[in-house]
Amino acid sequence: MTQMDTKLAQVGLSTDPNTGAVSPPIYHSATFANKGYGLTNDYYYSRVKNPTRTQLEDTIAELEGGAYGFAFASGMAATSAIMQLFVPGDHLIVSEDLYGGTHRLFTQILSRYEITTTFVDTADINKVKESIMPNTKGILIETPSNPMLRVTSLQEISDFCKKHNIISIVDNTFMTPYLQRPLNFGIDIVYHSGTKYIGGHNDVICGLVVVEREDIAEKLTFIQNTTGAVLGPQDCWLVLRGLKTLALRMDRQQENAQKLAESLLNHVAVSNVYYLFSPLMNLDTY
Repeated sequence: MTQMDTKLAQVGLSTDPNTGAVSPPIYHSATFANKGYGLTNDYYYSRVKNPTRTQLEDTIAELEGGAYGFAFASGMAATSAIMQLFVPGDHLIVSEDLYGGTHRLFTQILSRYEITTTFVDTADINKVKESIMPNTKGILIETPSNPMLRVTSLQEISDFCKKHNIISIVDNTFMTPYLQRPLNFGIDIVYHSGTKYIGGHNDVICGLVVVEREDIAEKLTFIQNTTGAVLGPQDCWLVLRGLKTLALRMDRQQENAQKLAESLLNHVAVSNVYYLFSPLMNLDTY
């Protein structure tokens, strides 16, 4: 058992000081009573802050190795919040192999606000370098990408972004913090559709964001509060529950994927298999 296995198994196991409960409670409260006139609690309105959401946000930050976590109502809500860090006139470089919802956000929404995008094969750092402009403010990558499983070097992207004072953003949905932690490579922002592997039970829609930099965290806190696309307490609890079995599920899913890929590779009716460890894929880029 690894340190990550242990962390996942112990998700949410903080003891409630009032009751001794070891499972995190679900705080179904829109508002919280103040201590007195002119005195406020840490919690006063659940759009701003909710104890169950705090538990999830602190947990995902710890798992990703970051300092600040944010829970949103969906993966696209998380992506949209990140994009609000940018302003009209900004340019972003984005993985050309990209989740369809994210692609629509760039081409049909952000483009209306004069935020421009260049889609490139980010697995080739030279193509990334060729795409930089004076107004390039961010690079967003998926690695492995959805759906073609293209792999981009996190270290190369991180180094390039730091050199040019560009915000680096990674969608870590496919890998989860169990298999990959982009912040360890110097990436600025990592985000997930928690709906997928992290939630794990097909019963919750969720987006998660983790950052290390305080300046970015302050901006995201304002954006999250102002736009209000926060994750409700019931859904936060469901994601916390899902995280407990993430290690077990990811190990089994990898085992199953390998068996399925090997079977398909030997099938006469199959011409290609997109699997990271398939001999038909170019592993030289990984």
